[in-house]
Amino acid sequence: MRPTIKDVAKKAGVSHTTVSMVIHNDKRITEETRQKVLRAIKEINYYPNYSARSLIQGKSNTIAFVTPFFYFSSFFEIYTMHGLEKYNLDNKNKYVIQQFTTGPDEKRRNDLLLELLYGRRADAIIGLGFVPDIKILEEYRNKNVPIVLIDAKAKYVHIVRADNYYGGYIATEYLIKKGKKNIAIISAQLSASLAPEQRLKGYSDALKANGLDFKKENLIFVEHFLFEEGRQAIREILEKKLNVDAIFSAAGDWVAMGVITEARKLGIKIPQDISIVGYDDIIVSETIIPPLTTVRQPTFDMGKKAFEIAVNAMEGKIIKETEEIFKPELVIRESA
Repeated sequence: MRPTIKDVAKKAGVSHTTVSMVIHNDKRITEETRQKVLRAIKEINYYPNYSARSLIQGKSNTIAFVTPFFYFSSFFEIYTMHGLEKYNLDNKNKYVIQQFTTGPDEKRRNDLLLELLYGRRADAIIGLGFVPDIKILEEYRNKNVPIVLIDAKAKYVHIVRADNYYGGYIATEYLIKKGKKNIAIISAQLSASLAPEQRLKGYSDALKANGLDFKKENLIFVEHFLFEEGRQAIREILEKKLNVDAIFSAAGDWVAMGVITEARKLGIKIPQDISIVGYDDIIVSETIIPPLTTVRQPTFDMGKKAFEIAVNAMEGKIIKETEEIFKPELVIRESA
């Protein structure tokens, strides 16, 4: 039979009210009593009923992680999630993390956010790569439920983002300094997410600063950051006879690896014929042949920071909206 709070009280020789106060970290309890209760909890393997506590307190002890990606289709999503989990683990799994994936359907995403709010299913939201409707943001603000957005910007929210403009600039500038004159870019579709637009702006500004023209035909869009989209992109470049000497895959390493794989099948030598730079520095980017030159962004650290901000906002330690910006860096390997 599962031990109860009364069993803990009996074991520790205190009242069940005292046990409850220890569980809730009430500062009126002396350290001696606290340790006695904690020992009793451990000895009889007592686990508090968090569902009951949530009903009483009006809180779920849950942080919702919401993304527009399909489950684990994006390495950015995966590495960010690892950062969230690591922060929570380092803090004794104080909160439950629930992941929700909506795909690109904006209505579905807005309906989910309202359900999480009015159903009291989460005490904070961490959103990756999207901006909620302004009316929803106002509702969250009115109900004092914090939202942290990663790589997006909006009113009434906390922001954690990478400097994507800088990442796009240094990738393009590196290729130019390697003597490349006709550089294509593979980009995600421009959206509310900050990343695609800023990386594209960094790319175009680097071209301009070095006396090169921005060519619309050299811009290839993808939707889902997939390996197959990279294969399709290099075929599109060849079909259009763009005669590029370099490709910057601002849509990520997975897409860049699709480019490399298909290029090899088509007899294109990397980097002799076409140099390729990716984005993200996912763990497999150095295992492909040739190893991928890429822009590393600290997604793990961004995930940790987003979770830290969410927790601090929930606990009243942060009142004013904050913004944290992380710098990417170029990792030079053999593809460029």
